[in-house]
Amino acid sequence: MIYSLFFAGLPGLVRRQPQLLSHSLEKLKCNVDFMVKSTGLSLDDLVKYPALPLFSLEKRIIPRYKLMNVLKSMEVPEFKREIYLPTIFNRPEKVFLDKYVNNHPESSILLGIYHGGKTGDMQ
Repeated sequence: MIYSLFFAGLPGLVRRQPQLLSHSLEKLKCNVDFMVKSTGLSLDDLVKYPALPLFSLEKRIIPRYKLMNVLKSMEVPEFKREIYLPTIFNRPEKVFLDKYVNNHPESSILLGIYHGGKTGDMQ
């Protein structure tokens, strides 16, 4: 069901994000599945941000998602309101780290959590 709705809009997505064609269908399915089922993103979010399914789950999406959950649990003031995950996932690495990790009093702990969630090379 998820895949049929996402892939039904694939021609429009490919026009906006041609790199989708360079990834395997299996990778796209896996990424879409995680983003919709685990993070709660909607298919509309994926259509609005067509680059999201291209990002590495292990190097970018999962570590950022875990870190956002940690920050929410720490009751950081800016996380009392709902955070829009597509913008979190879409930010360049340096911007993301500067905004959510480096300026936090517990930055060394947060950096460990963030990098601990990654496998392989840094993105």
